[in-house]
This record gives sequence, structure tokens and C-alpha cells, in this order.
Amino acid sequence: NGNIIATISNNNNVKGIEYDANSNKLFGTYWNGSQEIFTSLDLSTNTFSNISSLSGVQSLASGVSTFDSNSGRYFISTNLGITIIDKENGNIIATISNNNNVKGIEF
Repeated sequence: NGNIIATISNNNNVKGIEYDANSNKLFGTYWNGSQEIFTSLDLSTNTFSNISSLSGVQSLASGVSTFDSNSGRYFISTNLGITIIDKENGNIIATISNNNNVKGIEF
């Protein structure tokens, strides 16, 4: 019916927000002034929790991303290409060159 269920403060300007049905959390990244941070938002408490710093990674302004709930992998377009991140520990699993500047990635 289009009713607003909740409004959550996004003070860090988290981008690339993706929903994980298995954990009922949102995942995304934000720039803290010196590094990109991988974070999650628990929808039961409406609180963000930082998972890890992504060394050498800066997500693109558009925050183009997607999420694989089955494997717990978060994909986001970054300065390195398409970066694949483990949702549990924030480790970078792989980075795939994006020389063709692919946009609108979906899983």
C-alpha cells in the first residue's frame, strides 16, 4: 500500500545498500574520510555495525552493487573493478577487472 514502515538515519551516506534475507540485514559501504568501510544494518534494531575496513578499495559514487544471499557474497563496483566481499568478515574474496565499465550488476 506504499506506507512508510521506517526511516533510518544514514549519517555515513552508506551506498550500495543490499538486503540479505537470511540475516535480515542490509549491507553497504561508506567512505569515512580515509578508507572505505563495509557495514551492515540490523533491521530489527535499526543500528549500523562496521564489519571491516576495505584496504585499497574505494567504491564508486554510484554504489552499483548486488548481493548473493546463498553464498553470503556482496559485490560492488570499486576503483579496482567489481570487488567481491564476504559478508561475515568483510574479507575481499576477489576483484574482477571492469575494463568495460559494466553497470547495473545483478546476481
